[in-house]
Amino acid sequence: MGAGPGCVERLKGLTFHDLRHEVTSRLFKKGLNPMEVVAITGHKWVTSTKYSERCVATSAPRKPRGAR
Repeated sequence: MGAGPGCVERLKGLTFHDLRHEVTSRLFKKGLNPMEVVAITGHKWVTSTKYSERCVATSAPRKPRGAR
């Protein structure tokens, strides 16, 4: 995936917290527990990760890689 036309426009307004939420969600999707996620993301409290954890829990399940 390259940086095509409009790439900079799509990134305008993106904040550190947007990226942190995305990373946090992906870590939960990979199966990490809340304490592991807190250690990686640098959150002060486990409760800070609850929003991302809820978002993952309510999203549609994905097929495992290689599944048919």
